[in-house]
Amino acid sequence: MTYFDTGTKGRLNGLEELRAEYKTRENKIFYDVMEFINPRVQVYGETAVLTYQFFSTVLNPDGSVKGRNPWHCSEVYAKLGDQWKIVHTHWSYIKGEREDSGV
Repeated sequence: MTYFDTGTKGRLNGLEELRAEYKTRENKIFYDVMEFINPRVQVYGETAVLTYQFFSTVLNPDGSVKGRNPWHCSEVYAKLGDQWKIVHTHWSYIKGEREDSGV
């Protein structure tokens, strides 16, 4: 599998690299609201591509929005036996940037 997003230095190759990266993020990323927008799945035989937009939102104690980051996401799946497995994931900011709040 391969993986990359705005927080990685480059593409991560293989499950061990991904596990190591996620270990560094453990208990550090929290969102109050997560929205998955316009999901679309395209199946090509034993391969499928999922695309969607993801909005991660953090709220102030009064419920107002502290920060919101918009993402483009894509995941490629391969059918291995009777299971679908993710073989590639990509996340990037919509319009190439995050909000000034740094959330």
